[in-house]
Amino acid sequence: MNVFITGSSGFIGSRLVQKYLDLSNNVTGYDVAEKSVNNPRFSFIKAFDNDDFSKIFGEYSPDLIIHCAGNASVPRSMQYPHQDFRANVDLLSCVLDGVREYDLKPRFINLSSAAVYGNPLSLPITEDTALEPISTYGYHKKIGEQICCMYKNIYGIPTSSVRIFSAYGVGLNRQVVWDLTQKVIDGKDYKIIGTGNESRDFIYVDDIIDAITYIADDPKVEDSYNIAYGEEVSIARIARILNDVSGKDIPWEFTQQTRAGDPINWCADVSKIRNLGFLPQIAIDQGIRNVYEWAKRLN
Repeated sequence: MNVFITGSSGFIGSRLVQKYLDLSNNVTGYDVAEKSVNNPRFSFIKAFDNDDFSKIFGEYSPDLIIHCAGNASVPRSMQYPHQDFRANVDLLSCVLDGVREYDLKPRFINLSSAAVYGNPLSLPITEDTALEPISTYGYHKKIGEQICCMYKNIYGIPTSSVRIFSAYGVGLNRQVVWDLTQKVIDGKDYKIIGTGNESRDFIYVDDIIDAITYIADDPKVEDSYNIAYGEEVSIARIARILNDVSGKDIPWEFTQQTRAGDPINWCADVSKIRNLGFLPQIAIDQGIRNVYEWAKRLN
C-alpha cells in the first residue's frame, strides 16, 4: 500500500510514518522540514505554498492519505486566527481538492480535535454530541470536518475525521503534561492555571497511532471518531501522579484563573473506536512516568 502523510515530521505524523513503514508499506512524507528516516521505502516532499497536490498524488499514487499537518496550539490560534485558518482549513481544502482532481479515490483521514465540542453539557462525549467550539482552533477544526464531509458527499472521497482528545507522550514538549513535568524537573514555579478540577481525557501517542490504523483498515467509513482513553482525569490528579513518579512532595498551587479557549471537563465515549477492536494500552500513570523519564534525560 502507498501511504501519504502530511505533517510527517510532527509529533503524530512522524510516528505514523514509522508505523506504516513497519507494516511494510511505501510511505511518502510531506512537511516544511524533513525528519530523517532511514528506510528505502520512504520518500519525502518538502512543503511549499501553492503545491499542486493533484500532480503530487498522480506521481505517488496514494491508497491512504493521513492529514496531520496544521497548527495544534489553542493559545496560538487565539492570538493569530488568520494564520490558524490557513494552517488548519486552507491547507486541508487544498489537499482534498488535489484528491478530487486525482483519478483515484484514496481513503482520507483528517486529524481533527476534541476542541470541536467546546464545553459539552454532559459527559461522556459521543460523536453525536453537538459541536460548540469555544476557541479559534476548535472552530477551524469544525470547519475542516465540514469540508471533509463535503468532499465525501459530493465528490465520493472516503473521508473520516478523528477527534483526538488530550494527546501526550514522549516527544511532545508542550501542553499540560509536559508543562507540569518541566516544573517538577526545574524545581520551581509550582503554579498551575485553574482550580485543579478541570479534566481531560488523556490519550498516549502510541495508542493514537494504533487507533488511526484501525480506522484506516475499517471498510466502513464513518464521518468521525473519538480517539481517547475513555477516562476523565483531573489536572490535580496529574499533579499527584507526578509527585508519585518523581518521589517529590511538591506543593502545587492552583491560580483559580481560567484561560480563554480552554474547556472545563472532557471525557469521551469511545465505544465506536473500540467496536473496531481498538483497546488503549497505556494508562495515565504509566504514560506520565514515560514522559517524566524522557524529560529527565533531556536535562
